[in-house]
Amino acid sequence: MTSTRYELRILGRLSPEVRADFSGFDVSEAPVETVLLGHVVDTAHLQGVLARLQAFGLQVLELRTLPESSQEALLGSGPEGSGPSW
Repeated sequence: MTSTRYELRILGRLSPEVRADFSGFDVSEAPVETVLLGHVVDTAHLQGVLARLQAFGLQVLELRTLPESSQEALLGSGPEGSGPSW
């Protein structure tokens, strides 16, 4: 099944326990937010990710899809180095 790469920007920092719950994402921190990058296979999958974030009481600041070329630029390589997918 084809998946789409998403970037989710979350207000604040994620605790180690919450980060572990999103192990299928590449997680990085910016000054006042956490950035999650990961593949989402369909709308139900995306809704599940958003529900998990809401269950942790986290505020999503931005959600966007990334074009394939952006994925490679962000991660520095092609498909083999594109990070984990779930």
